Amino acid sequence: MDMMSATPQGLRVSALPRFLACPSSEMPCTHPYNAPSDAADIGTAVHECAALMVQGRPYDAAASARKWGVDADEAGVLCACAEQAWGELRPHFAAPTVEVELRCPPLKGHADVLHSDGKTLCVLDWKSGRVRSDYNAQLMGYAACAVTEYGMPSSGICTVATVWLRAGEIDIRNYTPSDLNAFLARVDDARAWVGKQWAPGDACTFCPRKWVCEARTEYVRSALACLSKDPAPADDIQPVDLADIWQRTRLLKRSIDAYERAVRTMLVDGPIDMADGG
Repeated sequence: MDMMSATPQGLRVSALPRFLACPSSEMPCTHPYNAPSDAADIGTAVHECAALMVQGRPYDAAASARKWGVDADEAGVLCACAEQAWGELRPHFAAPTVEVELRCPPLKGHADVLHSDGKTLCVLDWKSGRVRSDYNAQLMGYAACAVTEYGMPSSGICTVATVWLRAGEIDIRNYTPSDLNAFLARVDDARAWVGKQWAPGDACTFCPRKWVCEARTEYVRSALACLSKDPAPADDIQPVDLADIWQRTRLLKRSIDAYERAVRTMLVDGPIDMADGG
């Protein structure tokens, strides 16, 4: 299986869903958006504990929560869910390794848990977030990288298990060589559209270019213009346009929320000087 893919240099596996939705999101950016996130911190604390648990070592969810500045009760609940899920998955990971760096040049990422014995190849991905999205592209990226590093097992299948901790669900997907070749071809095709194709929308949420993207700015501006019409927009919006406008207004709302969070952060340091001196 040819795992060499002409994607942007150093494309993270976790960024694949965004990249495939909007190839130009991988264009270089001088000052990338990288906002701090409580969700990311709770995920780090839980992953830290889960890694110790998989290795059969003691862990302290409360101590990890304090270390990362997150709610101890929440961390404890998620760790308990991880233990329950691991009890079901443990038979598939006879010799588990944790936090395994993976590469399928130029893709890169890391597996939370991995097992390879020549006969089977299994990857486990802990998900501690609240958002349930289609992460199939990310999972196939892990599979492609794992096969590059360890080879396709004799079973002819690479298994990726996703544990949605908050929902208490386990999603298991099996990928064959043909699945992965088709996926990497799709990634290669997307590379040809970097700098040419922009797809503002849900992909913008964690895009490092979100504050410098002209396509996103125009997308939000069009939503604002539509909603500020007089008479009220509901009077003249055609039913066929409702879905598109709904997507735009969701992005507009997220932009307003981000702006208000930034203002609140600045106000912690003192009053903000207004242009009129107020």
